[in-house]
Amino acid sequence: MSSQSETVSRRRRGAVLEAAIYRAVREELTEVGYSAASLDGIARRARIGRMSLYRRWNSKAELVLDAMRDAIPRQTDPPRGAALGEQLRTILEAMFVVPDGLPVLVLHLVASQTAELRTTPLGEAMRREVFAPRLAILETIFAEAQERGEIATDANIPLLARTGPAVLFQQILLTGEQPSALDVATVISQILLPACAAVAPPSPPTAQTDSANG
Repeated sequence: MSSQSETVSRRRRGAVLEAAIYRAVREELTEVGYSAASLDGIARRARIGRMSLYRRWNSKAELVLDAMRDAIPRQTDPPRGAALGEQLRTILEAMFVVPDGLPVLVLHLVASQTAELRTTPLGEAMRREVFAPRLAILETIFAEAQERGEIATDANIPLLARTGPAVLFQQILLTGEQPSALDVATVISQILLPACAAVAPPSPPTAQTDSANG
């Protein structure tokens, strides 16, 4: 470790040093991608010695996952007793509408490298720890609304839960722009709520029905 890195490392401790490391991770991923990212490169960006990273993280995947956890907002519980649209708004805004836009950067990186991460331990951990819990909350919201009679009994709950995040995620991937509160409201009012009210098309008439009508 260089004397300059050693001095900087001594000055920064705890949350301050951790924030600098996570920022360096995001910069490294943005510029070179996950495959080419390295702990050495991250250490140089954070201006610390690489042993400072190895003492805490056993691998690049572990460090990147922690940086992702840090950037993406914590899970938010839906307001109890609120209407379906309000519950959806609370969860989707917490996921996609944030002041500093960091989660959007993270999500864009994930989207742009989906094929690369799909079969890696990091990709599996992100699905399990970052995305699956949030989808589970949305599924619960839709399922409870279905029990209250607000959603058609034939509605596909898992598909409804994935649709909102998929549309907003796609906006990030295609435009690189963070969804706004208006974008979230539009997805809810024009896509999710109409889909909840949809019912299966009527079955074709049977021979017995035709005979009765005749």
